[in-house]
Amino acid sequence: MKISKSVIASSALCAMLLPAAAFAGKFEVWTDATSSGVQTAIVSFAGDDSTQEAQADYAVPKGWQIVQSKALVAGSVCASVAGGSIARAVPPSGAGQALSKAAVDYCSFQFKSVSGSAPFNLGLKMSECASLTAVSKCGSSVKNLAK
Repeated sequence: MKISKSVIASSALCAMLLPAAAFAGKFEVWTDATSSGVQTAIVSFAGDDSTQEAQADYAVPKGWQIVQSKALVAGSVCASVAGGSIARAVPPSGAGQALSKAAVDYCSFQFKSVSGSAPFNLGLKMSECASLTAVSKCGSSVKNLAK
């Protein structure tokens, strides 16, 4: 019984000292049709005074493929991974400093339809924001300008 009370007390203390949900930057993705069968997605990130590292993975919709990924800011990682099924966006490391609170466009992805009729719905697969004290899920939104 003493062990259970000790574990509960320790867990409560950790929850108070390291509130994972107390911080998290936010990714925003804007997509738009640039020509017939081609979609462009711009990935931006806004920090929160704590986040120093961030990453978001977006699931490429079935019937679409990534044909180009481009870093818009030096040090960003913008890549097609997992056999082309994931578009990954990683802003440059804060290197001990919080990432900018102002939204910055870090990555551009271009997608091409390979089926002709598949809808383009880019969805968040995973996101992670890290500070010196904790790691949590980042906020994220995807807005399709063509709709």
